[in-house]
Amino acid sequence: MSLQQRGKWKPNQQNQIVIEALVLTKDENSPSLKWPLGRIVQLHAVAVGVVRVANVKANNGIITHTVAKLCALSINIIG
Repeated sequence: MSLQQRGKWKPNQQNQIVIEALVLTKDENSPSLKWPLGRIVQLHAVAVGVVRVANVKANNGIITHTVAKLCALSINIIG
């Protein structure tokens, strides 16, 4: 038994990335306030329940990004 939980070894953690979620696309060459905004259109699962790649609809069209480079926003604008 340990006093601290180790998050990376916890199984079955749910992804916050879902279809129609509003996300920011990380860009290492620009500050975080200038990252492009987009909406998830499609998710690509590699294994059962593991999503690694998503299609994001942005101003310049639909772009394929890894989930590691997406920041899900907690707000959802429906419309």
